[in-house]
Amino acid sequence: TAPQAPRQDAATQGGKSKKKKKGKGGDDSGGASAPAAPARDLQARPSEPPAGRPEAASKRAELVRKVFAICDMDGDGTLKEKEMYLFALGTGFPNPPEEWTEMYDSVCRDYGVGAIDGIDEGILAKMVDDECKGLYCDNDELRTVLAFVEEEARRRRAGRRLAPASSQTKAVVAESGRDKSIRRLFALLDADGDGCLDVEEMRSFAELTGFDGGADEWASEFDLLCSEFHIEPSVGVREELFVELVNDDSDKGQYCDEEQIAEMMAKLESKRPPPPQAPPAQPPAPRPVAVPERAPIEQMARPQLAAELFRALDKDGDGFLSMPEMRRFAELSGFEGDDAAWADEYASILAEMKLGPRGVTASCLVKLVDDDSDDGCYLSDAELRDMIRG
Repeated sequence: TAPQAPRQDAATQGGKSKKKKKGKGGDDSGGASAPAAPARDLQARPSEPPAGRPEAASKRAELVRKVFAICDMDGDGTLKEKEMYLFALGTGFPNPPEEWTEMYDSVCRDYGVGAIDGIDEGILAKMVDDECKGLYCDNDELRTVLAFVEEEARRRRAGRRLAPASSQTKAVVAESGRDKSIRRLFALLDADGDGCLDVEEMRSFAELTGFDGGADEWASEFDLLCSEFHIEPSVGVREELFVELVNDDSDKGQYCDEEQIAEMMAKLESKRPPPPQAPPAQPPAPRPVAVPERAPIEQMARPQLAAELFRALDKDGDGFLSMPEMRRFAELSGFEGDDAAWADEYASILAEMKLGPRGVTASCLVKLVDDDSDDGCYLSDAELRDMIRG
């Protein structure tokens, strides 16, 4: 199976219409009042030309040409396994090179080319236009790939190799600024922190985009949305579908530009309740007479070290690491950003780990320091001991 690039619904890939924002009393034509439109139809469509127009096709061809030229590291006019692996990383392929070999062979068979011969620019253009074979990229995704391979080229010239989807890469390249903002918006809307937007949570989003109907009207709109995307109303809209909707400027989408997304986040932040106060301290229970002392840090096994680190960071002892408490961990791990940068990073951590507003749990911290993949923040036993002492 070839690596999966982010997709839009097939119905969104055709020509794109530009719609005027509708007023409360009727449609934009000045004629008789029409039935209330779904909230997702209240968006103003972007001015970018439809995909079928010559200028749009020309822009897309130029994106493919630039990506191909940078990936073609040896300049032989074809992309071999190693060069296509760079392209795959840019689309979000998370696995190491040894797992790419089989997928590369499969891609070559699908498009009738030899693995030794490699993939030329024309075949790559077919791949990214083909919605059936798993390498489809829309223009935004191609721009993300281009940013990734350009950064790799710069690092290669400087004699450094880019880690294939490190935490920095994910924040800056694979998760482009727009998608990252949409995921933050999702986290703010997800009041119960269950990873899905139910009917009331989606109503908050709809009202921010212009919906002003009543509860019954919205219930009908929400049922229609769930029916269109084959989801259970009792489950709600998951994060990936939400990102797809907000990026989709077709009639099925609920496209919002960056300014609208920022305004919505600001409104939701202003309404966000303050974090719950810690319960009043209870009188300490009588301490058992015979309690073994903790082993010295030097003698602790790795699970004990991770638990000790969590206790050291959890200053208020509530069992969760708040934004200031987690920042201490980040700074000891090398984070050097300001307050605003940390607020963004902390919101991303909560969203990615599907955590509620109370903060990072002990089990999630253990996963972070034990995870030596690109998603983790692996620390050796010696680094854990140093962090506990620090």
